[in-house]
Amino acid sequence: MLLLIMVLAIEAPDFVRDVQPILSSRCFACHGPDAAAREGELRLDVRDDAVRSAIVPGDAAGSMLIDRVRAGGAKRMPPASHGAGLTEQEIGILEAWINDGSTYQPHWAWSPLAEDDGRSIDKHLTEGFDGLAPNPRAPGGVVLRRTWLAVVGLPPTREVLLSFPDAPTHEEWSAALDEVLQHEGFGEHWASMWLDLARYADTKGYEADRARTIWPWREWLVHTLDTDPAFATLTEHMLAGDLLPEANPETRLATAFHRNTMTNDEGGTDDEEHRVAAVVDRVNTTMQVWMGFTASCAQCHDHKYDPMTQREYFALFDVFNQTADADRNDETPTIDVTSRSKPEGEPVPVPVMEAVSEDERRETRVQIRGNYRDLGDLVQAGFPEAFHAGRSSPSRLDMARWLCAPENPLTPRVQANRIWARMFGRGLVETEEDFGRQGTVPSHPELLDALATRWLADEGRLRPFLKRLLMTDAWRRTSTMTPEALAADPRNDRLARFPRVRLEPEVLRDQALAVSDLLVRTKHGPPVYPPQPDGVWRSPYNDARWTNSTGDDRFRRSVYTYWKRTAPHPTMTLFDAPSREVCTSRRLATNTPLQALVGLNDPIFQEAALGFGRRIQGLSGDEREQLAEGFRLLTGRAPSMLEVQRLQDTLDQARRHYADRPEEAAAFVAAFSEARRGKVGREMSAEEESAWALVASVLLNLDEVLCRG
Repeated sequence: MLLLIMVLAIEAPDFVRDVQPILSSRCFACHGPDAAAREGELRLDVRDDAVRSAIVPGDAAGSMLIDRVRAGGAKRMPPASHGAGLTEQEIGILEAWINDGSTYQPHWAWSPLAEDDGRSIDKHLTEGFDGLAPNPRAPGGVVLRRTWLAVVGLPPTREVLLSFPDAPTHEEWSAALDEVLQHEGFGEHWASMWLDLARYADTKGYEADRARTIWPWREWLVHTLDTDPAFATLTEHMLAGDLLPEANPETRLATAFHRNTMTNDEGGTDDEEHRVAAVVDRVNTTMQVWMGFTASCAQCHDHKYDPMTQREYFALFDVFNQTADADRNDETPTIDVTSRSKPEGEPVPVPVMEAVSEDERRETRVQIRGNYRDLGDLVQAGFPEAFHAGRSSPSRLDMARWLCAPENPLTPRVQANRIWARMFGRGLVETEEDFGRQGTVPSHPELLDALATRWLADEGRLRPFLKRLLMTDAWRRTSTMTPEALAADPRNDRLARFPRVRLEPEVLRDQALAVSDLLVRTKHGPPVYPPQPDGVWRSPYNDARWTNSTGDDRFRRSVYTYWKRTAPHPTMTLFDAPSREVCTSRRLATNTPLQALVGLNDPIFQEAALGFGRRIQGLSGDEREQLAEGFRLLTGRAPSMLEVQRLQDTLDQARRHYADRPEEAAAFVAAFSEARRGKVGREMSAEEESAWALVASVLLNLDEVLCRG
């Protein structure tokens, strides 16, 4: 306690960083923005209200707030029914803040962007290292691998890897980045992030979870991301492409972003109930994707932590309430679309957004406690007062332009942070989904604002912004962690070392297929069905079953895998992909034994192991050289002599194993015969193929290979 007081005497608590998180988490539920839930007419989120009865600026001892958080029994705040009391550290922060004058500051997230002082990203990160030495640069091949996996979701080709210098110059590195940023797989990789945000699935959800033909929107998304549009253009097309003066089939197709909402085909359901649920979902998704704002908290009552009333929520609701779609089996309105992969093929109907006519406009009222049958005051479309002004009675197009307006600081902060998180494993704001008072404060607020400003300068285009990140020293460091670094910066906030980030399930699979020469690069088209165990899903309402794809479709990129909401592909689920019933801003990574079992035993990875083993065996040189080259293809670096010896020992042991069990080897090779597509250096027996496949499986399951480190 004495140490805390001494520290605070030197540096007064910062309201946003130190004080507001305490008030928000412990006090605002009863003494915050929600007037209906406010107790004792005491409001602590507004200074004038707080100093009127609870705080005496400059006098913590004379402040009722301190008296009540230190009290026992029934007088203690928060009451026992709301959890444990404040810690001594928390009380000490509040006391020091009050004694310093109890200054309030606007929440950082919706304050204007700070002026960019021109400091480099690395300068922002390294200031205040306080003796923490940054790691050296990683070998060129290692950095090249992590870059390819992060930018296109695939490992570098053998030719690119072998020709890349171990210590590239600035010019060589810049040229390598320009090449990978233009790779044909760029849009396919970044589409996965947007598919999570869009809650994309090939099914409708709910109990029957019947099929939905919406894959042409995924085609549009991949193609559009390949062109790297300005973010404002992307926003207008997805939210309101049908309302543009220059609207065309492409912009209308783009609006299927908001037709990924679930619909219920079950007989006897209330269509209006599910239509309203879809509109609610559109409000929540839009505010989370673009503003990092938890609007859903205001559906049933005023937001308890952030500045949005329930009335303002339904003003946003009204914007989306004026569309023609409803909970219909035929999903009208639709447009007919042909596949980009087969423009001469039969068109398919795709659900899209369409505005109702003026005489069909719906009346929007506040829904009491979120109940669509219990209606209150009439509301008109509009935007929350706490944010920048926009047009009165806005349309979806007005909303798109409001979200991307220059005076809106939230959208650039949220987007820059989202991209940073995809590259470095964690956002500068860790709670990507919540930039409000319940979210985390930025680890580097000045850097976040600088990135947001530069994102705006790039017009929100992904490629130039990515290159800014990839040219940093932080991106090119080794991932080795020392005890000293762990003690000095346990969360690696300063990025003195590159974070070891486990690959997304899509990338894990695509990497395995690519190195095994099995990956088929055909773009676009309907979803495909890579192997999964029998019985993972079957419809109780019809005989729909998963039939494993064969031929080229079996080895397509993961972005094309059929996505059933109630039963996503198990490999995706086990490696933390969401079901996509709702918008997902951030996948939370786990580490479970099941993941290891999948990596070793899933048919997808066993096929890849067989293919990769055949590829390794077909490389030039003796066995040790082949094993070393296989190791390098996966990790980007040359193995040590010890690592090569262990691989050789594993190969020899596998040979002895299968020599005693020829039937087992024959069955394995026969079961995964489709993986025997690549060239091989010499004809091999089933026992030899199986032995090489086992070694390949070991390589594919190395921690270094499963991570982007």
